[in-house]
Amino acid sequence: MDRRSRRAPPERPLTVTIRWPAVLFGALTGLAASLAVFVVLGVVGVIDTARDSIPLILLIYGGQFLAGYIGGRYAATNAALHGGLAALGLFFLTSAFSVAAGNDPALATIVVSLVVAAVIGTAGGALAEGRDQER
Repeated sequence: MDRRSRRAPPERPLTVTIRWPAVLFGALTGLAASLAVFVVLGVVGVIDTARDSIPLILLIYGGQFLAGYIGGRYAATNAALHGGLAALGLFFLTSAFSVAAGNDPALATIVVSLVVAAVIGTAGGALAEGRDQER
């Protein structure tokens, strides 16, 4: 056996192509949908922010899921990754609005919300990927 046959095959570097327009479009779509639903529910009187915050939290999670789904749907590959990134983008947008409004969340709240956004967005992207594979 000569020396060449014992060599391991050369390793290819791990490369992932991220389509940033898909991520941005997903994040902005999730934000727009969340704001539109918030306005409609606020006008109808379903959401009262002074009384209850649970509908707002569910609305944010729904927007993150939609952001993940749209981000994954418009990605050529790695839909779950794009979905997670889109939801994280939406998380950072809503967090910036929250801090600008004068809210001061605890660090634990930020970390938990960050993880939840990544999981929800990845689930939305995975759903989009599953839908694409069915066709």
